[in-house]
Amino acid sequence: VVGGLAAALSQTNKPIDYVLISGLKPAGGLRGALEDRFSGRVVQDPERSITRCIASLDGGLDGVIARRSSKFRATLRRLHRRLRDEEFSADVIVSDDPDRVMARILSVEQKSWKGLTEQGIDHPVLDRFYRPMVNRLLAKDRFRALFIRRGEEDVAYAFGAIYGETFRGLQLSYDARFKHVGLGHMAQLALVEHLCQEGIGKYDLGMDMPYKQKWAETQFTTDSVWLVL
Repeated sequence: VVGGLAAALSQTNKPIDYVLISGLKPAGGLRGALEDRFSGRVVQDPERSITRCIASLDGGLDGVIARRSSKFRATLRRLHRRLRDEEFSADVIVSDDPDRVMARILSVEQKSWKGLTEQGIDHPVLDRFYRPMVNRLLAKDRFRALFIRRGEEDVAYAFGAIYGETFRGLQLSYDARFKHVGLGHMAQLALVEHLCQEGIGKYDLGMDMPYKQKWAETQFTTDSVWLVL
């Protein structure tokens, strides 16, 4: 990877002052390879370190629920029962047409608080980022998505990618009309149930946030560095 970066930098005709590289394990091999190849030009940015929440999926869904707080366990069991009634249902997507998947995601996003405040992935900038990512992940059989449906309508989604035995969550949103229902946790719950059935060992929920802490046992911090050219 570092060799490929060095080759790309040597071949470009664009003036580049620096490259920001994120997601590095503090003492990982990639960090060491960068410092070996670009000696004295790798500068850590402490303000861009990211702490992520990691949930173990050991023991299946029952094991995941058992490791939550007593109050949250009661919430999850209530939501699990609700998924078994006729009002809401879960739809797992492993393979499908990328444009159809994105259309379903965006139909929910446009009605979410993120979309309503122009912070969602229906925003043109984020759409340009996520659409090709979803295409690539589907092509490599690494994409997983979960939709919560109310009748024939999608009202929540969660999606991410399989990496080895880890699932990395990427985005989650729900229709703001149903905020009181707990659709976010319902989507997480249904997604975790499916991941456990697939034999996935860990769920990386991404950047540390209070609602993610309810799901996670551990945290993991990665660094960002500037490669000064």
